[in-house]
Amino acid sequence: MPNFTAKVAGRLRRSKGAPGAGAAGRKTNVLLVMHGSGRGGVEKSLTALCRQIDRERFRILVALPGAGPMQQALDRIGVETRIMQIESWTPFPFLPGERPGLAFLSTMSQRVAALVELIRSRQIDLVHSSTLSVLDGAVAARLAGRTHLWDINGKPSGSQEACGSYLSAPTVYGLVDELSGGIVAASRDVKTLLQRYLPNREVSLIHHGIDLAEFDAAAARATSVREEYGIAGRKLVTLVGRVAEGKGVDDFIWAASKVLELEPATAFLVVGPEQDAALAARLKALVRSMGLGASIIFTGSRSDIPSLLRDCNTFVCASRSAGVPYSMLEAMAAGRPVVTTRCGGPEEVVRDGVTGFQVSVGSGSEMAHRLLTLLRSAALRDAFGAEGRAVVRYDFSPQLQARRFERIYQRLSHCRQRPSFTRLGELILGVTSVIGARTEQLEREVAEMRGSGVQVSDSVIGRCMARLLGTTK
Repeated sequence: MPNFTAKVAGRLRRSKGAPGAGAAGRKTNVLLVMHGSGRGGVEKSLTALCRQIDRERFRILVALPGAGPMQQALDRIGVETRIMQIESWTPFPFLPGERPGLAFLSTMSQRVAALVELIRSRQIDLVHSSTLSVLDGAVAARLAGRTHLWDINGKPSGSQEACGSYLSAPTVYGLVDELSGGIVAASRDVKTLLQRYLPNREVSLIHHGIDLAEFDAAAARATSVREEYGIAGRKLVTLVGRVAEGKGVDDFIWAASKVLELEPATAFLVVGPEQDAALAARLKALVRSMGLGASIIFTGSRSDIPSLLRDCNTFVCASRSAGVPYSMLEAMAAGRPVVTTRCGGPEEVVRDGVTGFQVSVGSGSEMAHRLLTLLRSAALRDAFGAEGRAVVRYDFSPQLQARRFERIYQRLSHCRQRPSFTRLGELILGVTSVIGARTEQLEREVAEMRGSGVQVSDSVIGRCMARLLGTTK
């Protein structure tokens, strides 16, 4: 972190600040800091926001951690993007890297300095972070004296009291409180959680928006999934999501096995990346052991989700905890009924007995019963599907999402913050980078020792290292 504190501190002392938002003839400049550039629900939702935002009043610049489908989609609609180094700070195991905290700490100073420079050079008025896993934008906004909006879409992995392996929930949400001028929740369930930890803060509720015209155009393209897997002529049940703990894929498989006993002309798809490779291997082995490999299929990631959902008969969300899954909104946009667990956000979307069925978390028997009801009645599937599409059209439109964000952007962009993080704060930022780099070095050394057959001593230091590296049992 050479010269970082002096460089940033000097820049803050010299700066007189960019013109405030609303200056004569100038648009409000928003920097949207993304956690990813893939095909995830947050990326799709915020692309829809960029498409619908009032460009006469707002100019959005999107910082992405890499090239990908989101950058391509933004290029097509004329939204400027920048590829920058952005790391995760909360322990979401499905984000790139085995332990996001290590990479986050070791390069934090450089990442934040680059964002501060971008904020100042482009006269950014407001920084909008796409999800809880992104801290860089919040710190850079505070250093640059800009207001920060934190857009929180889900709950951290692990218990609510311990957000995974190394940060407590009060610590996480305390930083959200300290570094945010505004907070947005993507579901009532997430808003309730936030208000539990931040009872004195206003939390705005803004659901994801799904562009039906864009979705219908994508869904109209042919999908080859039935031919690929030899399931032509079968009814099709689809779960879209990562193969990871908490997604309930094991419950889905159990329910599928029970349905297949009574409706063998059915196929079940698990569509999504195998982020937990060990879990995926166990689940595939389970399917093979039941002799159902031709009927319960793991497809991995696919780019034809809209057309695949249009081609299926029923959609399932088996999660044990979730916000509002974007894939569920897409299934409803495709006019498909939904069977979902009561796991938080889905209850806000799926009206039991109207657009689909709600079942208890972990109850494969309930799930199987509801799936059989739908698979045996085309009329019921069609009725639920039509109601679901209407819900998406009126309650989850990207226009509604954009108008709500515009009001927040307008309010927050006039609330300039004084540049803060004093010399002590900058020193702490520098120390974290040194600690992170040293920790990565220690991790490599310990791995090399184990690879050479050297036993790591069961000492206090050894136990601390094991806990840090996530090898405790």
